[in-house]
Amino acid sequence: MIDIDNTIAQQPFNGLQIEQLVKNTSLEILSISLAKNAIFPKHTSPKDAHLIVLEGSIDFYIENQSINLMAQ
Repeated sequence: MIDIDNTIAQQPFNGLQIEQLVKNTSLEILSISLAKNAIFPKHTSPKDAHLIVLEGSIDFYIENQSINLMAQ
């Protein structure tokens, strides 16, 4: 069982905020909040990622393509 409580609801919208919620040998769950016009730095990920937009929208760039992700 994974207990995340209400950390996501309490995370501030101030620039870029990253909170590690869970990490074990099989998975890592991060909560990332971006204020309007904030930019997530270019990076690579060693694992596949699942992105869920809870509120608002974001232009997500991957492999030279832009994808607009909307809430839910």
